[in-house]
Amino acid sequence: MDGATIILGANPISEKLIATLNRYGYDIILIDENAHHLKKISLEYDINTICAHPSFPASLQEANIEQANHLIATTSIDEQNLTACLLHHSLYPKLNYITTLNHSHYQHAMTHLPGASISPLSNNQSIFEDIKYLIHYPLYSHIHSLSSRLVAATIQVEDEFSYMGKTLDEMKTDLPKGIILSGLRRNDQWCKYRGNIKISLNDELLVILPPDHLDYFHPQEFIHQKKPIILLGISSLTFHLCKMLSENHPITVIDASASSCQDLSRQYGNITVLNEDPQSPKTLINCNAKNALVFACSNDDEDNLICSFQAHECQASHVYTLISNVRHGHIFDQSPIHYTINAPQVISDEIIRNLLQKNGIGHFYTKNNYLQMAEIFIAKNHPFQGKTLKEIQLPDGIYAGCIIRDQSPLFTSHNTPTLIGDSVILYGPHNRDQENPLERMLLPPGANR
Repeated sequence: MDGATIILGANPISEKLIATLNRYGYDIILIDENAHHLKKISLEYDINTICAHPSFPASLQEANIEQANHLIATTSIDEQNLTACLLHHSLYPKLNYITTLNHSHYQHAMTHLPGASISPLSNNQSIFEDIKYLIHYPLYSHIHSLSSRLVAATIQVEDEFSYMGKTLDEMKTDLPKGIILSGLRRNDQWCKYRGNIKISLNDELLVILPPDHLDYFHPQEFIHQKKPIILLGISSLTFHLCKMLSENHPITVIDASASSCQDLSRQYGNITVLNEDPQSPKTLINCNAKNALVFACSNDDEDNLICSFQAHECQASHVYTLISNVRHGHIFDQSPIHYTINAPQVISDEIIRNLLQKNGIGHFYTKNNYLQMAEIFIAKNHPFQGKTLKEIQLPDGIYAGCIIRDQSPLFTSHNTPTLIGDSVILYGPHNRDQENPLERMLLPPGANR
């Protein structure tokens, strides 16, 4: 078995990561100063814990860092994360270092550090990547970036869907060049592709396409419509959203803290900032929430949920909720909230992608209780190289969505061999708190080497 994975910080992000890695045989050592948090997590999972300051050299020596394979810093203090990684990188340069960042200020400098193996993840950037396309195309269930400027997306079949009643082969033949039909989910299960299956109400279709083709499946009234955005609560994500969206969308921010409102107003003069109660239905109605995309993005999960339900009651066009402190944020997926941004899941996926990067995994994405995807890059001597999909014999429950070749997606065929430079999109079901087919294939230490 590989050496240990040392994780700094006992919090929802590290717990989500531990919940996944622990199932597949990772030897995990968790370090934190908070004995209560350590005990809570250690009672759930088979891990070792050390109650000590996460970035102190003595703490990491106690964890036998010289024999470890990975150091993952997930504390809430950026300086603490970076200190631990930079200090020990000079002593143990072969260790794989990954650090999360709550603020993006350090990220540019870290990526240019000569010789460093550190992979800095900006939490806000990771979360924003998960939602950026949904702002423009809110009728999709999810949209996830792949390589070669392509995205994978799922859309639910509703009454006005143009391919209703047609077979998968008929839809496949009719799609514009560059759009690949990759999968069908029916009755909560992904199905093997059979061309004679007719598309029915409430089916979900997985497609792979360039971002500029996303409007193909949207009704005309949604295309390029720049809906107003209302942000409820001020957090570092609020600042990030304002920075990324304010040039193209009218934005209103509502928060009860006068000082936070003043700070935001000073930094972004082109947005409307209201020092009012974001849970007030009257305020939401006055801001015309009915015609807006509403994001509840404070640092308090309970406030975000209350705000979201209030926005739904005010008939907001779409409601998005940030869940930062509850690992099981998926429990709100069946609520009136249109999209739950489960921050621990998003950031955990990014960390896993970094852990698997040396194995040719370019992207790793989970939609709780729904879908798990990975992009496999085919390099020389990769186990898939030169083999057809039939020869690869994917495990049960895993499907090949497409092959990306020369920056274009190709329909999969059992007889199409993979070439060096290709990437293969694999997907399968995801069920919370249990083994999942794609994880079982990719995550055990030593897999795919």
